[in-house]
Amino acid sequence: MKIGICGAGTMGNGIAIAAIQNGHSALLYDVNAEAFAKADAYIRKQVEKAVARGKMTQEAATAALAQFSFNDSLEGFADCEVVIEAILENKEIKDKFYRALEDIVPAETIIATN
Repeated sequence: MKIGICGAGTMGNGIAIAAIQNGHSALLYDVNAEAFAKADAYIRKQVEKAVARGKMTQEAATAALAQFSFNDSLEGFADCEVVIEAILENKEIKDKFYRALEDIVPAETIIATN
């Protein structure tokens, strides 16, 4: 399953980790380009910790990280089966996000919030 995640903060990163560790593809989007570098480092570190703790094999970790990517526009969510919103608690921003997303994803896409 391809899961789109909007918001590369703590919650979005955690959702991405859960997705890739369970065999799903995760596409992370954020309006802040600097958030991508932080998210990438954090997610890689958490996967490495899972390997060190014996929770994942190195092969599984490599496969999980290969399922993870960043996108710099909402249009990347067009082929996601699920999109999870994990953005700032700001009604105007959330409303704008949901309105834009409705024009991009198919009617069958599950849109959720954390």
